[in-house]
Amino acid sequence: MVWAALDCPTIWGAWSVERPVTVPSGSFTVLARQRLEQLSPVPAGDELIVSAWPIEREGRKHLVGAAIHDADGALLARAESLLVEVPRPT
Repeated sequence: MVWAALDCPTIWGAWSVERPVTVPSGSFTVLARQRLEQLSPVPAGDELIVSAWPIEREGRKHLVGAAIHDADGALLARAESLLVEVPRPT
């Protein structure tokens, strides 16, 4: 569940700076790689803060960071994800 919680918001980090949060027509974005570090237990049912931000963009590749904090702001888990734009099959 922690992996999924850190995967889903990365699309917002990938698209929020340079363009609206929509995938260009004719393509979609896929997760190519994700590295995750869990620093503390991530309790299910607690209020948590999940964030994502862009790190770097090179052509079709987006390197994005994501993190989970508890309600007090303590870092529980962090990830670095590589997202890639892929042309839609015709």
